[in-house]
Amino acid sequence: SVAEIAVLIDNLKNLDTETRLRSVQNVGVIAAALGPQRTRDELIPFLLDTIDDEEDMQIALAEEMKKFVPLVGGPGFAHTIVPVLEALVSSEDASVRDKAVDAITTIVNTASAESLGQFVNLFRRLADGQWFTTRAVAASLATVLYPRCASAVQAEILKKYLTLGQDPTPMLRRAVASALKDVIGFATESVLEASL
Repeated sequence: SVAEIAVLIDNLKNLDTETRLRSVQNVGVIAAALGPQRTRDELIPFLLDTIDDEEDMQIALAEEMKKFVPLVGGPGFAHTIVPVLEALVSSEDASVRDKAVDAITTIVNTASAESLGQFVNLFRRLADGQWFTTRAVAASLATVLYPRCASAVQAEILKKYLTLGQDPTPMLRRAVASALKDVIGFATESVLEASL
């Protein structure tokens, strides 16, 4: 009912952690009640403004975002979820970043070609980011985006990925190394040679 949805929305701002968490876990119900247009225009910005600093809230929100493509209007509107996901992958907490990367992976695999461009832009921002944590997320996203992109964009993604591997930060190099098996799996020998 409308009253139940209003309570869920109000509870997203509630001071009680458990109440907020239950509302975050039901944000898909809120989106379904609002419809795709209002979800894109009102709920997504609202979620972005009210993202909680608490790990449990952020993990729950990342889990919900994974299911949001149909709720925002389908694959052609998948890019509208990017701002929330970008905030989550920028979290200080590794488990939140991992859940957000998982959500992005799920969404990228269903996103339309038009929406995919916004995920590539997200990759670019993360790869050029100030913090090694966002650059490490970019290394993970490279393997998800590469197979879905045109060859010119693939070359750019690969170049940025290889640049990340030369970073002096051990944690970032570890992230690049852990994605290496996937990169080798999809990048042809000639592409790799041209990028080195």
